[in-house]
Amino acid sequence: MARRRPSWVRVRRICGLSHRIGIPSPSLFAIMSARRKVVFYYDVVSTYSFFAFETLVRYKDLWNLDLDLQPFFLGGIMKATNNKPPVSLPAKAQYYPLDIARNSRYFDIPIQIPATFPLNTIMVMRLLTAMKQKYPEALEPATRRFFEMVFGDKEGNMVDVTKEADVRASLKEKPVHGMDDDKWNILFKATQNKDVKDALASATDAAVQLGAFGAPWLFVPDADGGQSFWGSDRFPVIANELGLAWKGPVPTKAKL
Repeated sequence: MARRRPSWVRVRRICGLSHRIGIPSPSLFAIMSARRKVVFYYDVVSTYSFFAFETLVRYKDLWNLDLDLQPFFLGGIMKATNNKPPVSLPAKAQYYPLDIARNSRYFDIPIQIPATFPLNTIMVMRLLTAMKQKYPEALEPATRRFFEMVFGDKEGNMVDVTKEADVRASLKEKPVHGMDDDKWNILFKATQNKDVKDALASATDAAVQLGAFGAPWLFVPDADGGQSFWGSDRFPVIANELGLAWKGPVPTKAKL
């Protein structure tokens, strides 16, 4: 099988470069600046999904991304692929807190591991699925809010997301932009609807069909069908494949 060339190689062959002066043609600039869709499959129980989510948001304008946040259920992924959470294996369980602490510093995202972990996030992921259907403009801040509930906000406050009463109280204390009690009541009720349950199951199945075995899972459609990437540490590779600039996990702090 022929090796897949990075996008910047394919673009260069399409447009050509002026080798004498080293300036790409105007059409190359147009292609390189074209808006790119990234489908981000995630579950708020995943620490690495939290890192990847914030990184994608930071790069959304820099990379001109059409970021499609797609909630799925990691428990369903694990079952479909016979995978196991890292903490279920003794050696990984011992290494996991160290790795999360390092990544927390690297991505500049404070994270605490809940005393009971992993948690069952089915209610929250159905909430986010219903939100994508009814109030998609609030999905990004709500996703961040639920990650913070699970892994702690800047003040270190954590919430048991398996309990509806605790989640409701937290949303009231620290509201999500664009949401109010009436809208949340609609969404909590919707978590029991078949169409929401089916939508979450369908998103999970779609990720499995793309090859997903864990979270986060990123899919970048292109003319050749698209590419999938797993994990929060693949951004330099993604940048290389798409011919984009990787400036570290916090691009605003990148050295000139």
